[in-house]
Amino acid sequence: MDDKTEKADLEGQLDYIGVGDVQALYADAFLVVGAGEAFSILFFQNQIPDIQRGVVGSTGQIQTKTTKCIARLVLSPNGFDKLLEAMAGNRGFTLQPRKEEQ
Repeated sequence: MDDKTEKADLEGQLDYIGVGDVQALYADAFLVVGAGEAFSILFFQNQIPDIQRGVVGSTGQIQTKTTKCIARLVLSPNGFDKLLEAMAGNRGFTLQPRKEEQ
């Protein structure tokens, strides 16, 4: 295989390393902020208050209004578009640009 063929085969491919080293967290909420040349996606997790006392085996609901930012991703507009397309495709949807009102 010559250098040109090998380079063409490798374009668009990445070796994913370190995936197992990243802690997976559950997010209860998220916020998308577009500002200039970047998009930020902030992920939040509800903060459950400490429980001091309870009855063994009892159940109930805990009300909380406090949520903590646990991760922030910053993407270029092109990267954000690709992320949206990948997420939509994963769920069986396709994206269509909005039609501009005239």
